[in-house]
Amino acid sequence: MHNPLLAPELRDLILRKDAQTLHEFCVGSHPTVIGEFFEALSTDEVGQALLLLQPRLQAKIFSHLSVEKQTELAESLSRKDLACIITHMSSDERVDFLKRLPDEQHEALMPILAQVEREDIRRLSLSA
Repeated sequence: MHNPLLAPELRDLILRKDAQTLHEFCVGSHPTVIGEFFEALSTDEVGQALLLLQPRLQAKIFSHLSVEKQTELAESLSRKDLACIITHMSSDERVDFLKRLPDEQHEALMPILAQVEREDIRRLSLSA
């Protein structure tokens, strides 16, 4: 589901790289609602918007995007930026997301995650 209501305003904030206003907008709403608004944007726009936000907020919003949008972002974001988002996700969400990635993407991300996250992912993957 996506909500195109604020798409033009969000595009404007992204274009102007207005991190402060985008942050205020995102903090003022539930991540599920933000995810719905972000679904109306292109993958490139969502990636740019996420990178304007703080890592914890990036992860919260990323977790509320559709599987399709998450997968597209995994392909378009740099490994470093994606690893930062994954690091700030909850353990369960992190494992669920990584399970959906193709094996080569999953394996490419693992080395750049911190040892604690890698161990947590392996432990939770085995128990699931």
